Amino acid sequence: MDVGGWLRSLGLGKYEAAFRENEIDETVIPSLTHETLKELGVTAVGHRLKLLDAIAALRADGGASGLASRPHPCSLTGVKRTWILPPAMSANDPQRTWAGLRIAAVQTDL
Repeated sequence: MDVGGWLRSLGLGKYEAAFRENEIDETVIPSLTHETLKELGVTAVGHRLKLLDAIAALRADGGASGLASRPHPCSLTGVKRTWILPPAMSANDPQRTWAGLRIAAVQTDL
C-alpha cells in the first residue's frame, strides 16, 4: 500500500512527510488513534476523524495488505477462547439460558 497516495486520495497529503518520518506504513495504520494522530501533527479534529474513518473503511473492504484481518487494538476480535461449560449447562439441560452461559463464563474467568 502506498501510504502517501492513500493520504493524498483523502485530501490529506500534507501529512505524508510526517507519516514517512515516523515510519507509519500499512502495518502501523490499524493501530493509529486520535492521540497518535495528534502526535504525528494531525491537529485538526476533522482530519483525525477522516483518517480514522478511512482506516475503518480499509478494514471493512479488506484493503491495505491484510488490514481487514488485523483486529483493532481495542477489540476482542481474533482472541481465541475455549468455552468449558459446567455439567449443569450441558446441551441436554432444558434450563440452559444465555444468562446462565454468561454466568458460567464469568465463573470460569473466560
